[in-house]
This record gives sequence, C-alpha cells and structure tokens, in this order.
Amino acid sequence: IQTSQRQLQGLALLEPISRTIQAMQQHRGISAVLLIGNEAMRDRLALKEVEVSEALKVLEEKLPSNQASSENFQHIKKKWDQLRKEGFHRTANENFVAHTRLVEQLQLLSESISDDYALTLDSEIGSYYLIDTFITKLPHTLEHLGQIRAWGAGILTRKQVSESQKVELKVTIGEFAHTLKSLNSNLEKTNAHNPTLRNTLSAVSDDVASSK
Repeated sequence: IQTSQRQLQGLALLEPISRTIQAMQQHRGISAVLLIGNEAMRDRLALKEVEVSEALKVLEEKLPSNQASSENFQHIKKKWDQLRKEGFHRTANENFVAHTRLVEQLQLLSESISDDYALTLDSEIGSYYLIDTFITKLPHTLEHLGQIRAWGAGILTRKQVSESQKVELKVTIGEFAHTLKSLNSNLEKTNAHNPTLRNTLSAVSDDVASSK
C-alpha cells in the first residue's frame, strides 16, 4: 500500500513536468520560425514564453524541496532565463540546441522523479510496461518528432535547406524511427499485459503514427 501511494504521488509530479516539456517544445518550434524572418510569430512566441515561465513556476511549487533545490532544476531555471533574454542574439541553430538541451534536462528530472517514487521498479510486469511506455518511451518519441517539426517549419519558412541541415534532419529522422520502433514494441507488451487498456493504447499508437 505504501509503495502504491508513493507511486501515485510520483505520477502527480510527472504531470507538471510533462506540461513544461510540451510548452518548451512549442516555444522551440515558434522560435525556429521567427528567427528566420516570420515576424507574424512574434506575438505568439511572447504568449508561449509566458506559458513556459508559468509552467516552470507551478512545477517548482509542486516539486519536493530536495528536487526543487537540486542542481539540475536550478540549472534548468538558469538556462531558461538565459534563453528567454538572449535567444534572439543567437543563431537559429544555437537557439534550437539550447531549447533541446532544456527538454533533455526536464526529461532527466522526470526520470529522477520516477526513480525516487518507485515508478521504474514496479514488480508487476503489466504496470512496469505501462509506466515505462508513458514515462520513457513515449516522451522520447514525441521529443524527436518535435525536433523534426521544428526543423521542418524553419526549412519551409526559409524555402531552402543547407547541406548541414539535411544531415541534421536525416539524423533526427533516424533517431525518431528508432524511438518509434521501441515505443511500438513497448505498446505491444503493454497491450498483452493490460488487455483492458488495449483501445486506449491503440489510440495513442495511432495518434503518434498519424503525426509523422
């Protein structure tokens, strides 16, 4: 019972992390388009910047004190402040990389929370695959998809692509394909051990596939 209660507490903490990651990914995509000359996105970016800052504030309030004061979370706050103030003094690629590193740090925070609250050590195989799917496999797949979208939005706005950008895009597409394969494998195992969730999990798989 104590383990289950702790896992529920951990799951509650993962929600604000997920919201922060999603807002950060969207901020990255809008920034990519604005930095190559689409001024129509400036107001939208300003609104998304507020959303990211608010999401980080809510996250900090909900995190346990040891996580809120951790070097990782303080680093995230510091780098976000720098990006918010200096983002448009950087190249589009530098801006993209800075956003991506922040997303990676937030994902590490999510994994740390999962470890602290026994979410990664569930002895029930059905729960293990379910938790692993939604804590690790799905977020990583969506992050690579978000990177592809940000690259694509920039290329479409500029209407040209350099050789180095082609290489970066091909690498990212390859990484996405790998994480998608891993996600689908996990979903199959999750389905096998959680038959009552089959329809819901199939819908998740279909949504990701249709977003490619």
